[in-house]
Amino acid sequence: ILVYFIIFVPSDSRIGEDEDYSKKTLPEGLVIKSSEIPEAGLGVFATKFFPSRTRFGPYLGKIVTNKMEAHKSGYSWQ
Repeated sequence: ILVYFIIFVPSDSRIGEDEDYSKKTLPEGLVIKSSEIPEAGLGVFATKFFPSRTRFGPYLGKIVTNKMEAHKSGYSWQ
């Protein structure tokens, strides 16, 4: 029998929205910094170990349901 545990790491929703909302609500162990991928902009990076199947959330960004539109950026997933 295989048993999988899913660890859920919630964002800090106590902070009101402002220009630094993303940084202020980021869970402990994650940072936002420039990506080393040319022209990729900012990315989220782990500063500590997270087990496989760890989930972060909730996702409060724009949800795009049109597959063609979602894949235009090259940064979408299902």
